[in-house]
Amino acid sequence: MYFSRVLKLTLALSLLALMLPVTAVMGQTTGTATFGDSSAGKSDMLVVTMSDMPPLGAGEVYQGWLVSDDGKTNVDVGVLEVADDSSISHTFTSATGTNLAAANATFTITIEATGGATSPSKVIAFTTTTDEDAMTHLRNLLVSNAGNPNYASGAHTGIPKGITPGLYEQTNAALTQAEAAATATSLSDIQAAAGNAINIIEGTGGANFDASRTDSGDSFGVLNYASDASAHAKAITAAFPKDAKFFKFEPGVSAGADNVAAQAGSARDHALLAVSATDTTTATAYATNVKTYLERALSGYDADRDGAIAASEGGALQAHQAAQNMASFSPAAGTGLPVAGDIGLGSFAWMALMMGIALVSAGSLMRMRKTTSR
Repeated sequence: MYFSRVLKLTLALSLLALMLPVTAVMGQTTGTATFGDSSAGKSDMLVVTMSDMPPLGAGEVYQGWLVSDDGKTNVDVGVLEVADDSSISHTFTSATGTNLAAANATFTITIEATGGATSPSKVIAFTTTTDEDAMTHLRNLLVSNAGNPNYASGAHTGIPKGITPGLYEQTNAALTQAEAAATATSLSDIQAAAGNAINIIEGTGGANFDASRTDSGDSFGVLNYASDASAHAKAITAAFPKDAKFFKFEPGVSAGADNVAAQAGSARDHALLAVSATDTTTATAYATNVKTYLERALSGYDADRDGAIAASEGGALQAHQAAQNMASFSPAAGTGLPVAGDIGLGSFAWMALMMGIALVSAGSLMRMRKTTSR
């Protein structure tokens, strides 16, 4: 009886020891730094989320930096406070509204003295750099794409718009016209606003563009922005077929943009019916449909009612956010990463694994001897 209990205890300890390496691996530091918006389309924020950060010595802090392509300019993201559970949740917003993806392809976390520094030290805890060619496409999506209409306001006034900021802005502009059409009380006002929505959706090159109407958009067209967003996102995955991050978020851009085109196309068709209507009741009904389709084009729509907006159900907002996720950073350990304790995490895992194997072997041998002795 005593021998049986010892055997059971040995086997239980064996299983526990074999599980320890898994626990140790799960404790490795992971995280992202993702571009965000203080208002839609700006990418003037950086959201840093990290877990299982190694403990620092007294008088030390982590500090985040965005580094320019040439390595000569640093944007101080701020001191990254570590919570009691060893996590970091930190948001930085550009005071000038600058698009942070415009010139920065590297994100770095350094170790500094308490209070932080005005320039990064050479003690790099974590860092990562986005490939130059990938960054070119990402900037076309998020910052500026040659040939697009210029930004009319903000920190980047006068330069061509990024594709996803333009997609969101113009879809929203078309929705504003649809809302005006749906609430107008006269047939002429309904038709004027519906006509404006058509112009914004199609742009000056569209078959239904009417130059006699007021054009309250940027003349490029929602449909053209959507087509470009899908093409550029797919170009990134084609150029980097082994990058898991790009493949994970690309459908959110391309399928989302395709859905924007489909919803905006339906809105355009109903707007044409509103324009050709001969009575207010009919025109209002069509204008209400235009509004519904453009709401879905802007913010997505859970068509299958599963509680989540899938990539193919996304709108201009989701396509823009997916592009930001494609441009996100996943910091890897740098040369200055602090080491806690005398035994490293990897060494501890291997020691536990070897102990587990030894205990399982011993337990098996003891069981065999007990069976033989019977």
